[in-house]
Amino acid sequence: MCPLLQPRIMKEISISGISPEDLNITQEEIGDLTHKCDNLEFALHERIAKLYAMQSIKDFTIIDKKEIEKEEILIENKLKNLEKQKETLEKEIFEVSKLCFQKKQKSAALKDEAEMISLQNETLENEIEDTKKTIRLIGE
Repeated sequence: MCPLLQPRIMKEISISGISPEDLNITQEEIGDLTHKCDNLEFALHERIAKLYAMQSIKDFTIIDKKEIEKEEILIENKLKNLEKQKETLEKEIFEVSKLCFQKKQKSAALKDEAEMISLQNETLENEIEDTKKTIRLIGE
C-alpha cells in the first residue's frame, strides 16, 4: 500500500465523522482496500489509455481507408485513360497497317508496270532492229 494514501484515507474517514474503530476496520484492512483501489485506478487508467489508442487507430484507419479509396479512384481513372490510349493506338496501328498494305499493292503494281514497260521497250528495240535490217536490205 502507498504510505502516502493511508493518512489521506484516515483523514477522509475522520472528516466524515466516522472513526476506523466505528467501522470495525483495522489499519491493515484499510491498507488492503487502499491497495485494491490503487490497482483498480491503475487498471482504469490503463483501460482509458487503451480506449484512446483504439480510437486513434480507428481514426487513422478511417483516414487510411479514405486515402486508399482515393488512390483506387485515381488508379481506376489512370486505367481508363490507358485503355483509351490503347484503343487509339490500336486504331492508329490498323490505319498504318492498311496504308502499308496499300503501298505494297501500289509497289507491286508499279513493279508489274515497270516489267511491262521493259518488255515493251525490248519489243520496240527488236522492231527497230528489224526495221533497220529491212531498210539495209532495201538499200542494197
